Amino acid sequence: MKYPVIKRFTCKLDSRRYKPGDTYETSDPERAAFLIDMGRISPAAEAPPDEPIHVGGGWYQLADGRKVRKSELPGGE
Repeated sequence: MKYPVIKRFTCKLDSRRYKPGDTYETSDPERAAFLIDMGRISPAAEAPPDEPIHVGGGWYQLADGRKVRKSELPGGE
């Protein structure tokens, strides 16, 4: 399953660094539950595909995965 990252962390299993806005993918429910309890990832939730997701510091993640500033959002938001 895929989980949105809400707090920066380094995975002990693959040594990859994750930051808010990234997606953590695992098939191990125990590992996912541990990271949720630690506040690193949030439970898998489907976000509306057309809504940009605020990832902090004035940056937004678009549905296609690109990260843009608020002033660069489509539709002039």
